[in-house]
Amino acid sequence: MRQQFQRTFDQVRMTPEQMERVRQALTEGQSGVELHSQRKRRKLLALAALAGAAVLLMGAAAVWQSGLSQYFQRPGGSVPADLSQYAQPVHVSGASEDGWTLTVEECIGDDQWVFLWLTLAAPEGSELPALGADEYFHLPIRLSKVSEEIWEHGGYSTRIQVYDQVPGDNQVQAVFGMQTGVDPEGQQVSITVDQLSYYRDGTEGIQLLKEWNKGITVEDVILEYPNTVVHTPLNLSVPFCNTNSKATDLKVTPFYFSIDFQLEAPLAQILKQEISRLTGKYPASNTALYHTTEAEIFMHFEDATVVELHLRDGTTLQPAAARFRTDEDAPYWFQVEWEYRYIYNSEGELVGEIDGNQTFSVNPTQIESFAINGIEIPFIYAPEK
Repeated sequence: MRQQFQRTFDQVRMTPEQMERVRQALTEGQSGVELHSQRKRRKLLALAALAGAAVLLMGAAAVWQSGLSQYFQRPGGSVPADLSQYAQPVHVSGASEDGWTLTVEECIGDDQWVFLWLTLAAPEGSELPALGADEYFHLPIRLSKVSEEIWEHGGYSTRIQVYDQVPGDNQVQAVFGMQTGVDPEGQQVSITVDQLSYYRDGTEGIQLLKEWNKGITVEDVILEYPNTVVHTPLNLSVPFCNTNSKATDLKVTPFYFSIDFQLEAPLAQILKQEISRLTGKYPASNTALYHTTEAEIFMHFEDATVVELHLRDGTTLQPAAARFRTDEDAPYWFQVEWEYRYIYNSEGELVGEIDGNQTFSVNPTQIESFAINGIEIPFIYAPEK
């Protein structure tokens, strides 16, 4: 069963002396591997802590182009991200007893994430407050029912961004993003909103506009959308500990990309030898020391493996690895995943921005090539139908 390799500093019980010893040994133990000091060694553990957290993003009222594409279009229109060809119309609604309706309009996703475009509408003839700059609507959205597969695999994280496309009319729109823990395509969920609030400049806190005791629910939404996942075969050697790994597959979606690595020996064996070398023993009984050292090994690998995205407009992106995955049924294999929201600026600082704008996705059709440790890999985004 495939498991995510994610550790946080709260789980670490390692003395400063032990940590320094591990770091020195890692630096000295792999001659010929250049460490890029700009890239912060602590980033992986911080990113792992963030990866499973629910994130709430509330957008200021603004007029945007229609549909999901506006969520992926950064302010100012930089780096076009028109992914509408991969969005699937849904048009399923639920209603409250007092005439409000919640409609799932569109759906787009990959093998981890799915994003829905929602419209919440007051009864015909109603008017919602017309909000100005730095004012926004607040619309909590929740999954009131999920498929058995999502339930069994446990946990999901969500993203919400609210829009007011026509200020002063009777509608607000929202994007509801879910990372379900399994491939969401074909899964079935029910979506509920319980209240609508707003923030207006000069008021204290968020003001409740409407609340529904029973909520407004769109029942049994089937998550169906075109394929957005592209695989590109690789055959590239990359150092790992005191041996070599081979990059074998590059997977790209609008929301993340990952690389599969094959090792010369079983991963567990390599980790055991490296941990023993770094700590002077194999800490089988000290799980905190084991996991801390294991995390340091993977962080060192990520530091020494520089991956860049080269876009067609000349922009170069250097994302940070968000998580590592291993599979006990594939002992020679591991995977590194990068999310576009974790991006470095020219000073090597983790900012998650492109051209000063927060981003979560990249239009893959705009990627011209990838570079792994300086080796260019041409890329064409053409998902199979």
